[in-house]
Amino acid sequence: MENKRDFDELQKDLADCKVQLEAKESLFMQTLLKLEYYRKMAEELSMLMKISSYTRRAELAAVRESKLKAVEQPELMENAINTGREKVSELLENVSELNETIAQLKLAASELEKEKSVLLSEKEAEIDLARTTAVQEQEQLEEMQK
Repeated sequence: MENKRDFDELQKDLADCKVQLEAKESLFMQTLLKLEYYRKMAEELSMLMKISSYTRRAELAAVRESKLKAVEQPELMENAINTGREKVSELLENVSELNETIAQLKLAASELEKEKSVLLSEKEAEIDLARTTAVQEQEQLEEMQK
């Protein structure tokens, strides 16, 4: 009778573990979705950085052309140089911001990977514990039945 109660309790504990495991699996899936989102964001930011680089080259080419024309007109040359410097400075700031955002996204992705690893380890440990407990209880039941 006591064995039956112990066995029922073990089954209840196993069911509780299964519910907890399902909850952790759900959390794990959410973590994976977040990780995928951050990876996509990093790719988009990388693309924006490339576009920014191409834009910078185009603007630098325009500045060079302006400089050639400005040789004849010193005032235009001075304006073009100032405009070019401002644009280059602005682009450098944009690139710096993009690099910082990419670094933050990489850090977030790394943290999500760590969380994923911890969750998997916890799940495995819980499953192992539940299996071990079930086997021990089964052995005790078998011994008591003898």
